[in-house]
Amino acid sequence: MRRRLLSGECRESELEDGIAEHDLQRDRDGRGDRCRVAGHDLRLREPGRKVSRVHRNARRLRPEQRHRKPTRVVRIVEVGTVRTVLFDVGNTLFHLDYAFIADVLAEHGHPVEPAVLRVAEYGAKAAIDRALTANGSLEFVLWRDDAARRPSYFAIVLEAVGVPPNAAARILDVLQAHNRARCLWRVMEPDTPAVLDALRARGYALGVVSNGDGRVEDDLVRAGLRPHFATVVDSHVVGVEKPDPAIFRIALERMGAEPATTLYVGDVFAIDVLGARGAGLGAALIDPLGDYPGAADCRRIRRLADLLELLP
Repeated sequence: MRRRLLSGECRESELEDGIAEHDLQRDRDGRGDRCRVAGHDLRLREPGRKVSRVHRNARRLRPEQRHRKPTRVVRIVEVGTVRTVLFDVGNTLFHLDYAFIADVLAEHGHPVEPAVLRVAEYGAKAAIDRALTANGSLEFVLWRDDAARRPSYFAIVLEAVGVPPNAAARILDVLQAHNRARCLWRVMEPDTPAVLDALRARGYALGVVSNGDGRVEDDLVRAGLRPHFATVVDSHVVGVEKPDPAIFRIALERMGAEPATTLYVGDVFAIDVLGARGAGLGAALIDPLGDYPGAADCRRIRRLADLLELLP
């Protein structure tokens, strides 16, 4: 049985800060066939069609609900257990440029609010994650971190927001062209540099392990984040991808780190959490919309800044 990094005495603590306005709540009418997200009517199904799990994740921000029960955080009580923190990139350090994608959709006659796209994207990711967990193979689905696979990932997102297939094909061509020019996962939370600074000041060594397309290091340089990391492991460059434990071991070897004192932070349970555990690392799952309520044995955080609560 694999050793769990954060086993032993841990206690659960609830974050006190309120949820951000873009953390959305689920809402459906009496028939359950339509939801409203940030004022946008999102068709969940046609008559007689089953509502998919992707669609069930559509939620609406309710102005009167600024505080909901936050994602649970498990605090490490033994200071010094973790010495190295490795990060995923997509939906961890960088997020999709929802505003840009919304502009592209509007130009093609399908206006969608960025908040709607965000919910749809996280729902699509969680649905794919469930398929990966059940199947155990990356070949079962087309994943987002490989440039050749991204169109199908975006197709799921566009379907979730009601874009018909004939229009989606044209929009996907546009998005893929822009993605080749500059990765669409390019929006950084404003406090990300400060969080990384704080972790380094606390003595943690930081690194990156990503299923990338060969541009991860350049993207980090462009964002000004590269100096924070001792190493950057891009699957396209090293020839192995998560969840293969080998890609994590490459980072550990480069940094002179031990699995038992390393935490991996990512957003996909089947790839990031299970992959890290396979290499003997601990893992924290970024779950801003509560798409993983069943991941009871996994440390879950809503955003990167929650690491400062997790790692004293």
